[in-house]
Amino acid sequence: MKYTLLSNNNGIITTRTPTIFNGELLFTFKNAPQGATAVFTNKNNRELYRVLTDSSCSVPESFIGEGEIAVCVVSSQNGAVRKWSCEAVCIAKVESSYLIFPCDMDLPCRVVQLEVENEELKEKQKGFETELVELKQKLSKLLEGYDIA
Repeated sequence: MKYTLLSNNNGIITTRTPTIFNGELLFTFKNAPQGATAVFTNKNNRELYRVLTDSSCSVPESFIGEGEIAVCVVSSQNGAVRKWSCEAVCIAKVESSYLIFPCDMDLPCRVVQLEVENEELKEKQKGFETELVELKQKLSKLLEGYDIA
């Protein structure tokens, strides 16, 4: 599974296509800081910690089983701890293999939420731009008559 770690401390799955695998499962985390640790929690609340090497790590089949696996990434640099809450993955047994896929397949709702958030940010930006124009005008009036050169 391929994740991208975002600046808002969330991690999203960038490979949304269900995948069949045997053996160890490889996880990749784009934008992961050097020395970060991935934490996996299975349906039995067992946790597995993996230090990322080249932004990747693998999880053994013995840990996986069926059900949901929660994923997060933690990094500690210069005394500051940062945690990314990532999307969970679901695992289903298919004959002698496993099928892995994102648990949250409701992308249209997420897109709508992001569109609403984007509109709110655009409105705030317009307000800031208006304030900036007003401040520039006030500054120009204040500086009239002064020799700045």
